[in-house]
Amino acid sequence: PIVIVLDALDECSEPSRQALISLISEDMATLPPVFRLLVTSRPDPEITKVFQFKAHIAAQRLDIGTEDATKDILLYLRQRMKEIGKDWGVEEAQWPGEHDIQLLATYTGGVFTRAAAACRFVEGFNPAHRLQQLLETGPEWLQTVNC
Repeated sequence: PIVIVLDALDECSEPSRQALISLISEDMATLPPVFRLLVTSRPDPEITKVFQFKAHIAAQRLDIGTEDATKDILLYLRQRMKEIGKDWGVEEAQWPGEHDIQLLATYTGGVFTRAAAACRFVEGFNPAHRLQQLLETGPEWLQTVNC
């Protein structure tokens, strides 16, 4: 078989997600049976609704807790913030605090692309100020970030 992997469908922007859902739900059925498509996504009512009644789609729900994702995100945030601080000459002992890293990780909701977007935002200019802005804004800004 030829396997195509589409990872994190739920993290795609709305137009991209709609196009991919349409392609998977309608056009994949026309491909030869040698093709297999593996799609990963967090539970999403829109995605589930479309895929559940298609004969050519075998959906399998896997309960993977956000605990592992959060651990990975914490590791990533610690490392990236350390790099950003070094690049901008921010003294490592002062910034960022573990509390800030934990809070930022919570704001991501277990979505890695949000952690990456937060780091890109912070490293753009004046990291200490940008991090403070992000923490004061809360999770609302990060929840609008998609692929």
